[in-house]
Amino acid sequence: MKNNLSVSTAWDSGIIDSDLSPFSDRLMMESVRASNVELIGTLGKAVSVVALRHDLGVNTTKEHNSQTLIGGGTQPPFLIYGGAKLNTLIAYATKHGCTESIAVLLSEKLNGKVDLCNLKVKRSVDLSQYHNIIIGGSIHMGKIQKEVNEFCTKNINVLINKKIGLFICGMLFEKAETELHDSFSQELLSKAIAKDFFGGQFIFKKMNPLDRLIVNKVVKISKDTINISEEKINKFAHLMNNV
Repeated sequence: MKNNLSVSTAWDSGIIDSDLSPFSDRLMMESVRASNVELIGTLGKAVSVVALRHDLGVNTTKEHNSQTLIGGGTQPPFLIYGGAKLNTLIAYATKHGCTESIAVLLSEKLNGKVDLCNLKVKRSVDLSQYHNIIIGGSIHMGKIQKEVNEFCTKNINVLINKKIGLFICGMLFEKAETELHDSFSQELLSKAIAKDFFGGQFIFKKMNPLDRLIVNKVVKISKDTINISEEKINKFAHLMNNV
């Protein structure tokens, strides 16, 4: 070399005609294993950081609301993580179907996953999986269904630590406030985020002869009548979603 200067090696100078691997299979497998171990460790650290950051949590809710009928549902309820609203339970009792119709309508206006529980079908529910609990029933002869009272009394210690909503259905609007306060304990009423009277309906084909006679003589109604306030239902849902 002139002036004893070295010459850079050409990029193709190491290429040979041999088809034999320059490294053993064992060495190559060990190299792959080491790379996988390092990758798994990195992923583990990333997951641990996300678990500590509530603002980076994963929202597992569906894009649209979904409903589960407890006692006859199609899928188990699940929590929604990462700052989204947690599961909501609507526990209700119904006689002629009005309260159930309102419960379904209300569920469609609530954020996240909503489960519906007819207390006449299933009186015991695991409340630990719910953050929001809405309780409702209809008024007959001035009283709410006994299933609603039993549910509230049995679970009072759990309910007072939840986000609560209370509603009743009926057709005596002039007695709405009195009936609402007579239907639930003061402890629950003071805790409730939302509480209201949604109105009701008389569908005569769903009534027995005695009920039809009472409605005819006492309420002075002899034909099908629907008087449900969707405005109040919307307001109720807004409070449950945002307070």
